[in-house]
Amino acid sequence: MGWKFCWVSSGKSDFNYDFHVSFRPEEVQAGRTIYNFGEKKIGPETYTLSGHSVFYKNPHGDIFRTYGTFGRGSEQFMGIYGYFDVLP
Repeated sequence: MGWKFCWVSSGKSDFNYDFHVSFRPEEVQAGRTIYNFGEKKIGPETYTLSGHSVFYKNPHGDIFRTYGTFGRGSEQFMGIYGYFDVLP
């Protein structure tokens, strides 16, 4: 369609920790963390949970988070889940 996007990765940064979708070992050891704007009990092997964010950078360089979702708000980004949600 001729679209051009500047994609940016959160790899090798603290972004996933700042937005509470990845967890440091001490959080995993404690078994509780903040996820989806609330406290969540996590299992001993849980180091990352689902989360998606969309940002916009205007011509002045201001950055805005225009969309964010966690947990069950991610189906539109994972094609098969849309089918699972409508199966009997």
